[in-house]
Amino acid sequence: MEEPAAAVNDPAAAAAAETERTAAAATAKATADAAAAKATADAAAAAKTGVKTWQEEHLPVEIRNNPTLATIKDVGALGQIAIDLKKMTGMDKLPIPGSDAEEKDWNPVYDRLGRPGAAKDYKLEKPKELPPGYGFSKEMDTSFRDMSHKLGLNQKQAAGLFDMYHQELTKGAAEQGFQDDRTRQEAESALMVKYGAAYNQKKELARNVLYTFFPKETADMMLADTLWGNVPGIIEGFVAIGEGTSEDRLVTGKPAEGALTPDEAKTKIAEIYADPKHPYNDATASKELRQAAIAKMEALSRLAHTGPAGATK
Repeated sequence: MEEPAAAVNDPAAAAAAETERTAAAATAKATADAAAAKATADAAAAAKTGVKTWQEEHLPVEIRNNPTLATIKDVGALGQIAIDLKKMTGMDKLPIPGSDAEEKDWNPVYDRLGRPGAAKDYKLEKPKELPPGYGFSKEMDTSFRDMSHKLGLNQKQAAGLFDMYHQELTKGAAEQGFQDDRTRQEAESALMVKYGAAYNQKKELARNVLYTFFPKETADMMLADTLWGNVPGIIEGFVAIGEGTSEDRLVTGKPAEGALTPDEAKTKIAEIYADPKHPYNDATASKELRQAAIAKMEALSRLAHTGPAGATK
């Protein structure tokens, strides 16, 4: 009985197959015994009627009652069995190690099933293209070959797994890149809501702080890292540092003036309302001062209610 490929490569599966063979042999023996008993009974009945069985007509007396022949219907069926056996003569037979077999017992089986002579002999095609940040590793390639050889994989199996690994790697990198882009967009939206019209100014301030307090190589690496754009709290922290640092210390000079965050604009509005001498509140102030104060309050009000990308809420 030919073993499935899985059973050949898996000792546990081979043990299960051995159990199945044992059960099948027991069933076959019981069937043969029953057939032999029937053949004996048929022969006895035929003797009474004077009709001979095909075994009695064509076979020597010493083998005609063999239980193996009891399941064969006639001489024609016996001839077909002989033809089938002839076809099987000379075919390769592959003994399967038992469940307690060691690796050395399986090695001849793996070799017969197509395992290369050595791990270096696997023909594995190097990927033509890999995702950004994923270079081809000679160490990984060597480890894969060694493990494939140890597990008894043939050329087709090893090449298939090798290709599947790199396909999944590319797929996973693409999915991660999509997720990073989405996270970055969400982070930018959150910062735009927080800083309003001052978003670009605050972002530049955070960058200036980064290049002021870190070596250029480190700053470049941090800007390239997904955490810089994906985690709003990081930029907010650098903005806080920048706002507490004198402008002449920052590497890139003074940020553009005039842009306030919504919260800063609301604070200015509250300060004006609280100052009774401010021209906006003082009815005795000159016409020019009153008009300038009203215009400033309108501008502050727009800043206080500015949403993402400068849009007014």
